[in-house]
Amino acid sequence: MQMLNTNEAAKILNVHAVTLSKWVRNKKPGLVCYRVGRELKFKREDVEAFLQSCKTGCRPEEVKA
Repeated sequence: MQMLNTNEAAKILNVHAVTLSKWVRNKKPGLVCYRVGRELKFKREDVEAFLQSCKTGCRPEEVKA
């Protein structure tokens, strides 16, 4: 299991790190993250599943984490 920081996850999602942080703050459905101290961490497989849900057009809340 590979854990990613905000910048790494944002790069995979092709968004700015600030955008990703806003998505986390606004609890975007389907986006799973973990808080370690003050840092946000993301599992690579969760990020890839979220990205795939966006590509297929299904609603992110349908993605099983």
